[in-house]
Amino acid sequence: MTVDDHTTPVLLAPALAAAGDPTDLSVPEQSWLDRPDGARIRLGCWPAATGTPDRGVLLLLNGRSEFIEKYAEAARVFAGLGFEVWSLDWRGQGLSSRWLDDPMKGHAADFGVLVDDLAVMIDQAVRPGDRPLRLLGHSMGGHLGLRYLVSGPAVMPVSVALSAPMVDILASRTMRTASQTLAALMGRLGRSEAYALGQGPFDPAVERKADILSADPVRAHLHYRAFVDRPALRVGGVTWGWLDAAARSTRMLFDRFRHDPPGVPILALLAGHESLVSNPAAERLMALAPHGLTKLYPTALHEVLIEADTIRLAVFEDLADHLLR
Repeated sequence: MTVDDHTTPVLLAPALAAAGDPTDLSVPEQSWLDRPDGARIRLGCWPAATGTPDRGVLLLLNGRSEFIEKYAEAARVFAGLGFEVWSLDWRGQGLSSRWLDDPMKGHAADFGVLVDDLAVMIDQAVRPGDRPLRLLGHSMGGHLGLRYLVSGPAVMPVSVALSAPMVDILASRTMRTASQTLAALMGRLGRSEAYALGQGPFDPAVERKADILSADPVRAHLHYRAFVDRPALRVGGVTWGWLDAAARSTRMLFDRFRHDPPGVPILALLAGHESLVSNPAAERLMALAPHGLTKLYPTALHEVLIEADTIRLAVFEDLADHLLR
């Protein structure tokens, strides 16, 4: 199906209206995926709205420290377009099993484990079968979605969209080299599970500056408010091990894209006022893909899916146009 620029807003408007209150973080269906190592991964699903055409499955992959509920409003929009929307709490955050005994530490020993969790989720829980599968990944979720694409998956998505993808962390070349070198060294010294420099546990008395994430006065605070109200969701800053795993995964991703890039259409939505991830890295990676595109929203902050309505409307029109093709 091809949806042109005139049709997309007509389809999108009722879905946006039906999404309702952005502070409604309810998840209609929740389940658990048990892994052989004893980890439990929480899954969430929003069934397609009644009366909509069956457009298949959309996997909405959230970012680091996030949780299924954060993008409930966005999930309802896509359910209103006819998608069955699935999401998960990545291992190490949300209500899924944590890597370490200290649940506050944002740790990951190897991003490949997270990709494996995603693949098993698709195979055992989502099971798209003959229905088309599409991915929408935000920040770290975009990175892991791309890793899934190059992993030789049993189920290949027909299209992928990325929201402010964490292809690489935003830093100068000098700072990036120093951080990666130090993270690898700390691992060799047995300190991979320690907080990285400047990182620490979540403090409910101190809200992270919301104005670097979204200009929307309500949506910008959803993450913080959920952490305050539901302590079990909380996760703090990253460990040296997470930084090292992220750097290794980034190198692997570029290597795979150089030698055997995925042929599916990929659209990367970039924030003009990005402060967390590297837009140039995303542009370089998309240039390696046969059907990779980027779209810049000059006034947007990192959280393009929960931005102010004027920006968000343009973002969702572009997403709908891409994902409905």
